[in-house]
Amino acid sequence: MFLTIVDVDTFSRMSLERKLRARIEGKQTKRKTLKLIKWLQRKHLLKEKLRCPLCFHKMKMFSVTKKDQYIWCCKRGHKRVSKTIRAGSLFEKSKSSLFNWMKYIYRFSQGLRLRQIDMISDDIAGSSTTLSKMARCIRRVCICAMERQRRKNRQCLGGRKEFVVIDESCFRHQRKVCTPFLVRFKSELLKTPLFCSPHILGL
Repeated sequence: MFLTIVDVDTFSRMSLERKLRARIEGKQTKRKTLKLIKWLQRKHLLKEKLRCPLCFHKMKMFSVTKKDQYIWCCKRGHKRVSKTIRAGSLFEKSKSSLFNWMKYIYRFSQGLRLRQIDMISDDIAGSSTTLSKMARCIRRVCICAMERQRRKNRQCLGGRKEFVVIDESCFRHQRKVCTPFLVRFKSELLKTPLFCSPHILGL
């Protein structure tokens, strides 16, 4: 029996979701942090390589006791230079952990009706202010991805006075029981690797 394109797409997305959940759920150990960092690098959400601003040689990852457990560092001849593992990524200026960021992105990509009080109780963020900043950042990534898609394929999705109507059954995968709702921008972050530098995001 041959799988349709939709079935293959759904299967690959579910497989990716399982892999992500395996990396962000449970106790946050140093080994688990390294696995998450490597996974984010493969998905182009973190930089795989970084050059020293002084000698321009490749910097190396070193284990530390800071929040992210690892930093970029260069120890060649000159004064020691170090940068956060988040350098050049959308997480760079955020105080939230990479685990909490990926939990938020996972929920955002599911199209769930997120309540801030629920996410605060789940320790994704400590306040509604932090959650609002994360939401604005992800929306900017979505807009950036949509603009890139428009320039690449010359396709426009929605507009100033046009809304994208998405059927409720597309998200819930079951028979709809109420009217469809309107979504202005939607991008499957966990399906397509996105990378936007801080100056693009306005951070």
